[in-house]
Amino acid sequence: MSIQDKIIAHYTKPDIADDILSKAHARREGEPRDISVDDLARFDQMHIGGHHATKRFFDEMGFAPDLKVLDIGSGLGGPARLAAHHYNLHVSGIDLTPDYQKTAKRLSRAVGLHRQTDFITGSALDLPFEDKSFDAAYMIHVGMNIEDKATLYKQAARVLRLGGVFGIYDVFAENQAQALPFPMPFPMPWAKTQESSFVVSKESAQSWLVEAGFEILNVYNRREEALEAISKVIDAPETGPKLTNLHQAIEQGVCSPYEIFARR
Repeated sequence: MSIQDKIIAHYTKPDIADDILSKAHARREGEPRDISVDDLARFDQMHIGGHHATKRFFDEMGFAPDLKVLDIGSGLGGPARLAAHHYNLHVSGIDLTPDYQKTAKRLSRAVGLHRQTDFITGSALDLPFEDKSFDAAYMIHVGMNIEDKATLYKQAARVLRLGGVFGIYDVFAENQAQALPFPMPFPMPWAKTQESSFVVSKESAQSWLVEAGFEILNVYNRREEALEAISKVIDAPETGPKLTNLHQAIEQGVCSPYEIFARR
């Protein structure tokens, strides 16, 4: 099985849409209304800090109405729906996992955002979009599964219009001098073993971004927010050892979540 197939298998979850919609409906506690983006937010944001972190990240992106935005590694589509709803823009999402693409479409239709969002299955290393076709692009907890970050960032630069902002919210290694692969306690939320984990330092990421034609705007360490967010859910029975390992790695200074913002 190839690394790509292992990554797809890691994230494949049949019937996840039914589970999320059931939980979202239950969360309304009998209120006579359709489910909303906010009802889904607790269940469709698969990254550290959830929808609160997403909102903070998007505010820094400087979104404005009617922008055309690309979500690279769109997962269940939670961030795309939040962006479309709260900033009144259009988001195209691409993800490697077919089940996620199907789920993202279904959840968007459930909250009436199927015209402001669209999702396709594909690779971040070969984006099927025309040059300069987006006003902004972002990726949230995606890079840890992609080894060839030089190509990843070049693809993002290619599809962005000049002046477009590229935002990254990923987990990065803290010790840039340490030889790859960085030691991690597995399993992690993004990988069961080291084989499909490609965590690099933020310094390496910034270097590849500059080579791809980006200007670095801001870099933020979200370590403290991450430790607080994970501590609130670490004992949930469905989390297993993944969040415990991630919390340990962040606490011990092995890695931290960072936001990096760059301009094309």
